[in-house]
Amino acid sequence: MPEASADAAILIAASYQAMNRAAVGDPSTQLCDCTVTVAFAGFYIEANLNHLIAELGRENDFKQAYGPNAGLKSKLAFLYAEYIASVPLAKNDVYDRLEVEFPGITELSNVRNDICHGTMNQTVARSLPKTLELRQRAKDIVTQLFTAVNGRTGNDLQRTLVTYWQALGIQAPQGY
Repeated sequence: MPEASADAAILIAASYQAMNRAAVGDPSTQLCDCTVTVAFAGFYIEANLNHLIAELGRENDFKQAYGPNAGLKSKLAFLYAEYIASVPLAKNDVYDRLEVEFPGITELSNVRNDICHGTMNQTVARSLPKTLELRQRAKDIVTQLFTAVNGRTGNDLQRTLVTYWQALGIQAPQGY
């Protein structure tokens, strides 16, 4: 699958591999596999947010608005406020809109944040159907972001810069 950056390609690939392991249904590994699937799907969104903000030349604007260590939801809020919202919104109002505009983002962000802070969030990861839904939502959110940003800016920012195989630095198997 082509993605915006080598990081995004590896993150979504790791999520895919964990999802396939979770689908096997081994109860001794399912919690871990589902957690990895959802966490890496959240990291995937953030890698694409980083890419979009950089490609738009908005890193300094973002840092001024949200600080140098802002996370996934702040990056999404920034792009939403700047490129998606139809009217200007106060920062708190933007955060309130994120789950409406990007269903699943709160759960994805919570699992991602908990993992980053050394905590296991088991609420989502106990359900394979929910895990599969959130992974798909992550991919849909990224597609939605690229479509919205391109529509608002007239740019043609693509997600075709690197494939999973290129990101790993190996030759794709025959048929890919």
